[in-house]
Amino acid sequence: MLFLINKTQPNLFDLISLLGGDEDKDVLLIGDAVFYGADVMADKFRGIGVEKLYVSKPCLATRSVRLSKECIPLDYNEMVPLIMEEHDKILSL
Repeated sequence: MLFLINKTQPNLFDLISLLGGDEDKDVLLIGDAVFYGADVMADKFRGIGVEKLYVSKPCLATRSVRLSKECIPLDYNEMVPLIMEEHDKILSL
């Protein structure tokens, strides 16, 4: 399951845990949600069972975020197959 997150929001980690259940969970951060790519937040994603944490390169370019080593930066050409081909379920939060 891929969670597409475009903004910061309260209870995000609880929502992902609840909606993702026991399924494999990946997260793609876009827009203002790239702030979740910082070290402290990346650890929280790991703590709720997120396997891969992807971050939009174009969104990073417009924001000053020190990205965690855990994050995988992607450009638009890399995001399309991730969304369209690699995941059966996508939830936008």
